Amino acid sequence: MIVFEGFMDFLACLSMKHPAPFGIDATVLNSVVNLPKALPFLERHPTIHAFLDNDEAGRRTLAELTRRCPRSQVIDHAHLYRDYKDLNDFWIARKRLRNDSEETKTESRKPQLRPKGGMKV
Repeated sequence: MIVFEGFMDFLACLSMKHPAPFGIDATVLNSVVNLPKALPFLERHPTIHAFLDNDEAGRRTLAELTRRCPRSQVIDHAHLYRDYKDLNDFWIARKRLRNDSEETKTESRKPQLRPKGGMKV
């Protein structure tokens, strides 16, 4: 079971394929206030992988999830994106870095043109 605070985090996870999202149950809370509604479904799972926001609300939700699902092993994955607000922000930054890196490689492969009208001595 994987649980997300927001739908964009779920989509980021699908894009990253982490953890293998296919063949595993997923819950998108859309807001931490919806945790009580999701608990009957969540507590049926022996392991819950939590991808919650790196803020006070996310930490409180993780604590509540752990408390309310005592028979489940709740694994917090927020450390994977600790420098970002949430998984989606991490994914966007990672894609931006990759695109910038590819752009730099492309720039270095372009032929260097010499200015016209002069000789290089």
